[in-house]
Formats: sequence, structure tokens, C-alpha cells
Amino acid sequence: GVTRPTQKMIPGDLVRFKRFENDREWNIGLLLEYTPYIKLAEILYEGQTLRIHARFVQLHQTGKKGKRKKR
Repeated sequence: GVTRPTQKMIPGDLVRFKRFENDREWNIGLLLEYTPYIKLAEILYEGQTLRIHARFVQLHQTGKKGKRKKR
């Protein structure tokens, strides 16, 4: 199954995602926007903007460190 991200996703992060639940391979794209209350991620992938439900998205690599707040 797909797991929940352990760290908050913010625009500029690289994320891995599946377009469909039964996909075997993960795709990697750039997170443009994440809307938590509807759990929707907008991801730039191969020149297209995709809208993917958060349950199919995981944080792959964080973006620039300066934009992230320390806890």
C-alpha cells in the first residue's frame, strides 16, 4: 500500500507518485501545490501539470533548505 508522508510536502519538493492505484512503478515529479483540506497535489511531470490525490503521493526529496521551517 501507499504510505502517508512523514514530512510535510511543500512546493518545490520532489515527490514520487502513482497515477493509478494499480501502477507498479513510481513516477517522480516536482510539487507545484498541495492543498491539505482536499488532499490534492499538483505535480509537474514531463511538461504536464497533473492533479493527484495525496494517498498516491510521497515525499521523495525536499527542495531548498531555506524554505523549510525548523521544528
